[in-house]
Amino acid sequence: MPCIETASRPEHPTPAPREVQALLLLDAARRLQAAQSGAVRSAEPASRDAIDAALVHNRRLWHDVVESAAATEPALPCAVRHSLASLGLLVDHQTVAFAADPRPERIAALIGINHDIADGLLGT
Repeated sequence: MPCIETASRPEHPTPAPREVQALLLLDAARRLQAAQSGAVRSAEPASRDAIDAALVHNRRLWHDVVESAAATEPALPCAVRHSLASLGLLVDHQTVAFAADPRPERIAALIGINHDIADGLLGT
């Protein structure tokens, strides 16, 4: 009798979409925190470049989160879509405001938003 090979299963199961989004938000928060910490230690332009890159990454991620919430089938409840859209606008506002007035609390607010939403997505 010939031996039939079965498809190997991945060692780790594929994470759920909510978990993926949470992990992406936590990664963006980590990037923002690392860039902010580097800027505190150094006043060099390279640290500002790192902050700008982290802010752009976070802004793009939030754009995707809002788009995903609007396109979800079946649709998310209206209140949830509205809340995510409002948070997306807040992220945009804080990002633009930081460019005009680079205060650390603006980045801290973005980090906090990412952590809070990730916690909600993970159910923690």
